[in-house]
Amino acid sequence: MSDKDRDQTPASGLMGLPGLMGAAIPAVRLPAAEQSVLLEAQDAIDDIVAPLASEHDAVGRYPTRSIAALKESGLLTLAVPTKFGGVGSGHRATLEAQLRIAVADSAAAQIFKVHDELVREIFVYCPDALRPALAARIVEQRHIIGLAVAETGKRVDDPWNSLVMPAPDGAFVINGRKIYTTGAAEADEIAVWAFNPTVPGIDTNPLLGFQLTLVGRDAAGVIVHRDWDALGQRATDSGAVTFDSVVCSTDQRASEP
Repeated sequence: MSDKDRDQTPASGLMGLPGLMGAAIPAVRLPAAEQSVLLEAQDAIDDIVAPLASEHDAVGRYPTRSIAALKESGLLTLAVPTKFGGVGSGHRATLEAQLRIAVADSAAAQIFKVHDELVREIFVYCPDALRPALAARIVEQRHIIGLAVAETGKRVDDPWNSLVMPAPDGAFVINGRKIYTTGAAEADEIAVWAFNPTVPGIDTNPLLGFQLTLVGRDAAGVIVHRDWDALGQRATDSGAVTFDSVVCSTDQRASEP
């Protein structure tokens, strides 16, 4: 969106961003840092995401160019706390971003939503040492996080085949297959939930064994099957991912023991 276009746009409470539903939704007022990121993101949406949406849906694979444009806009830093160099926005700003992306391409909006929610969640409960390192990867390297949690083949009260086992050198080894992995196909990091059967106390409380590990998309043993073939949001590319003896260091563990 050009400066001229912004000048001619009806006020929306967002530094000249066009309203999405006219007077149906009251104008919002956000802090300057959040407004600035949304303006950059709107440019990416108008110039890249919207024009490529039909092409990405037809192919049914990850919207690589659209996500790259959203990365460059700084949108992925909204959920990173300000003390770690992010914008530290509230949910209102990210909901605004999701809606604006979804108007252009709902698949790209879903991928952003997964990243934003994971970042907010991980920064709440991850080990203290991970926070500055993860923030630097998101803010400086523009990392985006995908999710691998859902799988099939077991009972409701015994849900996961995927295992994360401690190695003698202190690392972890992940083996398993996830069947629904939104954002993982071309993420920089994949948030993988797996079960650690060696954790003390799991006999009485199995929840203690659930471990979240951040795995590099290009790590040895990560196999993205690109088998997503669904109606609606085809470009989320949310198909299966196999983890075949994927080795992860202790600083990739994103949940406390």
